Amino acid sequence: MKKIIISKFPIAFLLLLITSCNNKTDFEPTIISEEIAAAQYRGGETITSFDSYIAAEFIGTIGSCNYNSVIVWGSFNKKTDDAGTISIEDNYLNKIVEDGKTRYLKEIAASDIAANELSEQGTVSCDFYSAMPATYTSFSKNISVPAPLCIETSIGNSEVLSKSNDLDLTWESDVNTDKLYVSVCTPGLPCVLKEFDDAEGEATISSSEFAEFVSGEPVFFYIGRGITKTLKQSDGKEIGLIGVQWFNYPGLKVE
Repeated sequence: MKKIIISKFPIAFLLLLITSCNNKTDFEPTIISEEIAAAQYRGGETITSFDSYIAAEFIGTIGSCNYNSVIVWGSFNKKTDDAGTISIEDNYLNKIVEDGKTRYLKEIAASDIAANELSEQGTVSCDFYSAMPATYTSFSKNISVPAPLCIETSIGNSEVLSKSNDLDLTWESDVNTDKLYVSVCTPGLPCVLKEFDDAEGEATISSSEFAEFVSGEPVFFYIGRGITKTLKQSDGKEIGLIGVQWFNYPGLKVE
């Protein structure tokens, strides 16, 4: 018997700072620092908790309620198993085999799967067809995803992060998530990592937290949240089904 365990603890904050968004075939989410993350979340559930997972990441731009794209990725047994095929909303993920490791990846235009409507609905369909039935059971499940953030900031259209002004945030909360995660980083460091109660719908980051930022440097600014489910299969194996959303602010610089 399969069992779904739902966790409201979002793992979105750990999916910060994509290694390379320009070459999607090499896309891999990167944790800024596992040590920082462990301290920040006090042992909370993260993507690194799963040996096997399928994740759907909805990506948008701060200042908009709409998504630009959806990136779906996954692996089984820490990329050591060529487990089968994965389909999200009837879109089959590409299988990438490198150095004996197997991972699954697909970037989908938001318009191709009506991403905004799916987010409002709260789920995307996920089908897994096992090529290793003795190890993994095929399944059809829904991945839960948060509602659109519709995030706004005091930066507005200026494309400048001022070290002299507080950073105000407002967003649409989601009853299915507990926390909102914010990353404001310059290359290498410094980095401001924040966790807010999603239900509040607003927050402020003091200008003092940007004191060590260097004027003229680019800023990587991400805001997101997520929902995880743990699919327990009949043999006791666990597969993480992860729905996250990220809204970023491209082209931002420190002033």
